[in-house]
Amino acid sequence: MPSIAFDIIGTCFTYDAGLQALEQRLGEKLRGAGISPNIFYAAWRFLADRDANYIRSIDGKHVPFLKVLKYTFTQTLFQSDIQNAKSFAKEEDIDYIVSQYGKLQPREGMEEMFTILRQNGFTVWACSDADVNRLNDCFASTSITIPKDRIISADAMGRSKPDKVVYDSALRQMKDVVPNDVYIFAAAHAWDLAGARQSGFKTAYCTAYEGESVTELWGEMDIVAPTLKELAFALVEKYGS
Repeated sequence: MPSIAFDIIGTCFTYDAGLQALEQRLGEKLRGAGISPNIFYAAWRFLADRDANYIRSIDGKHVPFLKVLKYTFTQTLFQSDIQNAKSFAKEEDIDYIVSQYGKLQPREGMEEMFTILRQNGFTVWACSDADVNRLNDCFASTSITIPKDRIISADAMGRSKPDKVVYDSALRQMKDVVPNDVYIFAAAHAWDLAGARQSGFKTAYCTAYEGESVTELWGEMDIVAPTLKELAFALVEKYGS
C-alpha cells in the first residue's frame, strides 16, 4: 500500500494564530500607515525564513525560528517604508505576536484527511524542518498521532528543506519500512514538492496555502486539490486499493 510523507508546518498546521495576534496588537496601526496586516505578515515570515536559511548556510548554526522572527520584525517594518520602525511596535507586542505564532493551529480537514488515508491503507509519515518535540506539540491538541519512528526531522540532520539530503533520507527510511511501494510527498508548498520530486517521490499538492500551482516555476504535480480532505480523496482514488 502507498506510503506518504507530509510536510507539517504550513501544510497540516497553519500560521493563522500569529496573524490574529498581529491584527489584535498592531492591525489598526498598520492600516493607518497604509499597510495591510496580511501583506506585512507574509513579508515578515518570508524575511525570517530567508535569514534563518542564510544563517545556517553561512556557518551551519541553527537559530530557533521564533528568535529569527523576533529580530526581523523591525527590519520588516523598515522595509515596509515605516521610517520610525524602531518605535512603531513595543517589544511586548512583538514578543506576544511571536509567541502566538508558535501556537500553530490545525488546518481545516487535517484530522479527517489522516483518518481517510489510514482507513484506506496508507502508511503516513511526517517530514518537516521542525524538531521532533515541536511536531509532537503540534499534534498534541488533535486526535492524530504519528509514531516517533515515522517522523523525519530535517532539524535533527542539521539540514533544512529543500536540501536533497532530507528527501533522500525520507525516501530511504520509507523504503526500509515498506519496500516496493508507491512513495508520495504531500505539501502545501510547491517548492517543497519540487524538491521531493527530485528524489523520486510522487507529489500531492494542496493549494489551501498558496492558492494555485505555478507550474511555470515548479512543474506539474501528480495530484492537486484545494483542501486537505479533497486531497485525501484524490490520493485514495489514484493510489488506494
